[in-house]
Amino acid sequence: MNNVNVKFAEEAREKIIEGVNLIVDAIQVSFGPDGKQVAIQNPNGVKLTKDGATIAMAVNDPDPYVSMGIDLIRNVSKATADSVGDGSSTVTILAREIINQFKDCKNPIELSRKLQAHVKESLEYLESKKTEIKSQEDLFKVATLSANNDPTIGKIIAEAYYKVGKDGLVTFEESEEIADRVEYTSGFRIESGYSSPYFINTPKGECVLEDVFVYVSDTKMEEVKEVITLADKAMKMHKSLLLVAPGFDSEIYIFLKANLDLLKSGTVITPNYRNYRQIMTDDIKDILGESCICQKVISTNQYTTFIGCSSNKESIDKKVVELRAILEEKSVSPFDLDFAKKRLANFTSGIATIKVGGWSQTEISSKMDLYEDAINSTHQALIGGILPGGGKGLEAMVAPLPMDLYKFNTVLETPSRLLNTKEETWESMMEKGIIEPFNTCKTTLENATSIACQILSCDCAIISNYNTQF
Repeated sequence: MNNVNVKFAEEAREKIIEGVNLIVDAIQVSFGPDGKQVAIQNPNGVKLTKDGATIAMAVNDPDPYVSMGIDLIRNVSKATADSVGDGSSTVTILAREIINQFKDCKNPIELSRKLQAHVKESLEYLESKKTEIKSQEDLFKVATLSANNDPTIGKIIAEAYYKVGKDGLVTFEESEEIADRVEYTSGFRIESGYSSPYFINTPKGECVLEDVFVYVSDTKMEEVKEVITLADKAMKMHKSLLLVAPGFDSEIYIFLKANLDLLKSGTVITPNYRNYRQIMTDDIKDILGESCICQKVISTNQYTTFIGCSSNKESIDKKVVELRAILEEKSVSPFDLDFAKKRLANFTSGIATIKVGGWSQTEISSKMDLYEDAINSTHQALIGGILPGGGKGLEAMVAPLPMDLYKFNTVLETPSRLLNTKEETWESMMEKGIIEPFNTCKTTLENATSIACQILSCDCAIISNYNTQF
């Protein structure tokens, strides 16, 4: 029978908050353009990084109660990075500050309700002040700031996004060369990732396949015999195999997993936009072309990106004309209009792949983290607009508050205090090109408030399989 140990009330919260402080202290070392590198020992050697989400994944403590706080902050850091691609450090710093400012609150449930309402209202005000990306120079500013003020990375990303456009895709991968460069290819992305973790084959938790034979099915794949035939075809062509279908029988997963040493493979469930799955299936087939061969496919837990597709130009041009005609129709519903825009983007946008080089594996690894954050930030800026960086967006939400909430203003001022931008103004930061995406600011504040309120309302901590040495 499992041993169970329980801590209550303040004793439980103090242990959890100890974990919060430990992980945030480590993350804060790398915070901002003047932040320092953090060295992480792992089975593959030592990694130097300034990426908050990467640092968060590495922090541990032998005390299981302290580990609770670490895990909660680690999860919110990862969730923020997964959602908007950046803000993984800021969200942890804000969460800790909320906890520290309100840890003596007698009614955390009421506090949570009031804070959530205030954050929603404040973000609506902030959204009214954002501006849109207007030039390649704006792209450069966002990318450079997110890449820890590296103008070389900022320039490469800005040029890549400028060429592929708002609906285009920018990805990155390791290169054996010294200098970074960009390759432009055809391709598209669907909002559906790998359907089973069996096929993850990179340290980043992705399924990456190269020189891929893609089979797209209109119906759920249930027969292993069919998959054996497709696998045999892929192996004869010396290709890896990707299956795209509305669903898969469990036996198919078992077969593919058992043969991963012989055939690199993956599975993706066709996205279903309000029962428009067949339309998405037909679009994928059209873009892939008759040969259904791609240079590369990258599946995360959220998206699948097809790079270097062998499309049929006549078929693509015909679809583009059809979709543009839909966009001009006045009777089209808002959802159908948005769906047509997404489909058109798949048919007309390209992919820029940044080849990241360097003198050593340590340098390349560190640059890869910078590219990931900067690419994601630039994308968020394109789709959601920009604000001044350096914490000035959050600081702009400082306002007169009732006695039970007034400490929240201190929370909003924390990033600008840590970044030494208190003397700057909204206008001066914009003029200096120190800007950040509105979506990043919004998501970090929402997520930080949510996790902090949950921790403050925790009144019991339970550890199963408890080790009594603690």
